[in-house]
Amino acid sequence: LDSGGIDDETYSAYDKPWRAQDNIQQHIYRPSKNLDKDLYGDDLDRIISTNRFVPDKGFGGAEPGAARNAGPVEFEKEEEDIFGLGQLLQSAKESGKELKKRTADSGADEGSSSSKKRR
Repeated sequence: LDSGGIDDETYSAYDKPWRAQDNIQQHIYRPSKNLDKDLYGDDLDRIISTNRFVPDKGFGGAEPGAARNAGPVEFEKEEEDIFGLGQLLQSAKESGKELKKRTADSGADEGSSSSKKRR
């Protein structure tokens, strides 16, 4: 099995540096001092001074110079019931009250009559 090549304990793939140490400083990236001017030209000052996050249009009733109220936000309540849910709930409440009255009245009558039937 021993063909006489390299010793198994020797691993020489990474025993030498990839580049010589004397010229490594020439290969490190150093950006130029005028990199911004090279990329953007003379428009860099104009780009920096532009307000990019200012909205074009404002909201109605929300002027930027208007004073804010110290109190909480108040909403206007609409009285219009589009789907008639208020009327439906009101009728359900009324029918529930009537049903309770009927069961209470009939329960009192049934209680007295049921005791007679048991005897």
